[in-house]
Amino acid sequence: NGVLMYKGWYAGYQFGYNTGTAKLANNDVALGYQGNDFTVHSSLADIQDLATSVHHKVNNKTEVGLTTHYNLQTSNVSLGLASKYILDDGGVLKAKVNNQGQVGVSYSQNVRDGVKLTLSTLVEGRNLNA
Repeated sequence: NGVLMYKGWYAGYQFGYNTGTAKLANNDVALGYQGNDFTVHSSLADIQDLATSVHHKVNNKTEVGLTTHYNLQTSNVSLGLASKYILDDGGVLKAKVNNQGQVGVSYSQNVRDGVKLTLSTLVEGRNLNA
């Protein structure tokens, strides 16, 4: 395994070897860039699963992210979009949606030191009529 980083750019490689079968077990490569308020990442796992993600810190209270996955052998695609917003009272509101019709929302609040209250739900949008 190894990772190289230079001026915000990073690249990594990981492999696994199965001594029982004397074959390469996994073969992964990643490339990305990290700026002051955003990160872009891409990876290829076992020469079949391509993943990308983008994260952007819009300001001190708002963050958004996007993920994609594509399987080169099955052509399956998944997409996800998420956001995080810090409320004035310190509470945190998060939301996510994906192309499988799932919509998630959560709210968390520090009640006191060491105690955090979190309320969350995940709605299966494809099953609303069931």
